[in-house]
Amino acid sequence: MPVAPHVRVAVWDNARFVLILLAVVAHAVSTVRTQTSFGYGLYTFIYLFHMPAFIALAGLFSKADATARTVRSTAQLLITWVTWEVIWAFIHFFASGRGLPESWLIAPAWTLWFLLTLATMRILLPYVVRLRHPLLVSVVLALVAGLSPAISTEFSASRTLCFLPFFVAGWLVTNKGWLKGQ
Repeated sequence: MPVAPHVRVAVWDNARFVLILLAVVAHAVSTVRTQTSFGYGLYTFIYLFHMPAFIALAGLFSKADATARTVRSTAQLLITWVTWEVIWAFIHFFASGRGLPESWLIAPAWTLWFLLTLATMRILLPYVVRLRHPLLVSVVLALVAGLSPAISTEFSASRTLCFLPFFVAGWLVTNKGWLKGQ
């Protein structure tokens, strides 16, 4: 049985481009954000929505089943994360002359938390969407994660749970057919 070709929708590619551009701008501004009120305002404005939008977009295209393709792409995310963690470890070692910090691989380096968070959300999604009210449950988990000192930044757990409602909402938009015709 022939497989239908995947049709790319320009609006989603453009949305990804704009969000990546905003991330680059925010990272550039972060070095001088405290020097001017405009810099701080721009930085705060971008960080207010760009990661929730990225994660909702990832949820739009995620599948809540454990097909070979889904498992393979999640494994690829984890392999990419570990590969870049090793690269960062080498950079840290050669730049500082010291060994690896104790938190290596437990606390994702720099922006690598996103890869780990995305992989974790993909693993959690099939279980969360089986619940009667997955969005409500994910919001409660996010609130608990944000308030609980027991849920820390190790393996990006706090960020993962705090951003989970955006991922689940993105998945629900696709699953409920709200964007038919897009």
